Amino acid sequence: MMWALVRDASGGHDHSEGRPTGRFVTEDNDTLAELEGKTGADGEAKYTYLCSGIGGIDSIFVQGRTPYDTATATILLKMGKFELMTEGEHYDLIGAYGEPGVTSQHRVNHYGTSNLINQLKALADSVYADLSYVLRFNDLSLQFGGPFDIFNNWDTPHQKHREGVSADVDDRARTSDNQLKTITPRRVEEWLRKAVKRFVVGREADHFHVTIR
Repeated sequence: MMWALVRDASGGHDHSEGRPTGRFVTEDNDTLAELEGKTGADGEAKYTYLCSGIGGIDSIFVQGRTPYDTATATILLKMGKFELMTEGEHYDLIGAYGEPGVTSQHRVNHYGTSNLINQLKALADSVYADLSYVLRFNDLSLQFGGPFDIFNNWDTPHQKHREGVSADVDDRARTSDNQLKTITPRRVEEWLRKAVKRFVVGREADHFHVTIR
């Protein structure tokens, strides 16, 4: 008998209801209706476990004929080696669960590649040096990447935030007197061209989606 469990809150998801696990399939890629199998002539029963695609930790359990005949395995599913962007003097980190108005249940939403984080810091330093504006960075990626389900339903509306190379830059910057000033697409592009080597930027609702590879 085989079964799988997903560790709660793993992968940066601070919600667990309805979280999908992976599935077991046979060598012919047929999903097992019942997670039981018989060994072959070589004494082995071979199956494949397909992860859900959601970043996190899966645990697989196998039990033989007796309760003492057991085995376990742990699978870590992640998109790459990400770093956590920490607070800085010239930028604010926003959008984490627990902040006013935030319904996306992810408390740490600022993971990314070292290149993305370094380039965002350079961008913020450049903007602050010019205008004393503090940029506000919303979602980057979750700890292990993969689907960033901002509606807490395991779906992927944040499709571009899977790989740790994208960030949402709020369309309001904080001024030296702690006021929020709206910034234009043209100005954002000017700032990016000055501070970042390669980027793609687009306007989305109340923010700019910036990809830096």
